[in-house]
Amino acid sequence: MNKLFVYFLKLGTTGFGGPIALLGMMEDHFVSETGEITDQDFHQYVSAAKLFPGPLATLVAIRIGYQLNGKIGGIVAGLCLILPAFFMIIVLAHFFGNSLNANGSWSSNVFIGLNLGGLALSSLAAIRFARPLIATQTLLYLVGTGVLTFFYPKEEIFFLLGCGISALIFHRFKNIVFDVSSSILALLFFESLKASLLTFGSGIAIVPVLKAVYIDQYHWVSNSDFLTALSFGQMTPGPLTILNAYLANQIASFPGAVIATTGTFLPTFIFGVYLMPIFEKKLLAAPALKVFFQGMLPAVGGAIIGSVLRLVLFAVEDNQGVFSWAQVLPLVFLIGLGLKVKVHPIALLLLGAVLSLGISFL
Repeated sequence: MNKLFVYFLKLGTTGFGGPIALLGMMEDHFVSETGEITDQDFHQYVSAAKLFPGPLATLVAIRIGYQLNGKIGGIVAGLCLILPAFFMIIVLAHFFGNSLNANGSWSSNVFIGLNLGGLALSSLAAIRFARPLIATQTLLYLVGTGVLTFFYPKEEIFFLLGCGISALIFHRFKNIVFDVSSSILALLFFESLKASLLTFGSGIAIVPVLKAVYIDQYHWVSNSDFLTALSFGQMTPGPLTILNAYLANQIASFPGAVIATTGTFLPTFIFGVYLMPIFEKKLLAAPALKVFFQGMLPAVGGAIIGSVLRLVLFAVEDNQGVFSWAQVLPLVFLIGLGLKVKVHPIALLLLGAVLSLGISFL
């Protein structure tokens, strides 16, 4: 148990690069180095985790912890992966959250650059998430949901569910619906819970869902605040979904961050500790569930692209809402660089800050 605790605490503190990078690190350690998990089992965990909502790497970490040390091991692995990023993002929110909008200062230009770097990372993640789905027969779900989310962001949840359900209808099947309610902490909890249940495959998938909640539905934060949360989420190790802690901290201080983080990750722990080990084989073999996700996953890819594109359009405006080449050019450069070369996320964020600072001086 001690080795498990130390490993996942280290991974949660230094594991930058997103879910794919985290999965690679876990595979290297548990399959190649220690041999505690077989290659076949590891890939089965990943396949099963893709069928559950919640951040992929966190689900796999919990499943590995469960395999090695039972339910306590699963909980320890998940908490150690999440908590370092949670405390880092709360510290960032406390020291920088209220001083980012001071116009004209060198620090505001640095944070504009960091926001552009974070947005570039999100754009790259959206492209990587959607790319494997483009060749499938469900391309209509991806493109349709991307366009609809861009124009009607408040209804994005219905587009996602609609694509999954329509795939089932084509196979003469039908299934479930959803509900949520009241008071600020309770509302943060249930909206976070709902967002978690609609996040499949990658942490970037939660971005359009949270944007629909925090900006479009409740108007709790500005576009600038949301971009900052996205940047801080990219700057911290562990799952990107931790950005919800920053957003909730802006609404209801530390209690809000704790409540929102609990709502975000509670389903992940329940699925990872209880459901995945029991239903792994049945889930992977269930034809109806596979059909549902054939409709759902491309729709998630489309929603991510549509939502990130909206964020891009907000990000390339200056403080007066005027289109700004000074923000477009660094963003395009950062995305192009990320597509061409493998760049560490922190390096891309810092490069964005340097470019923004340099352009402001010019």
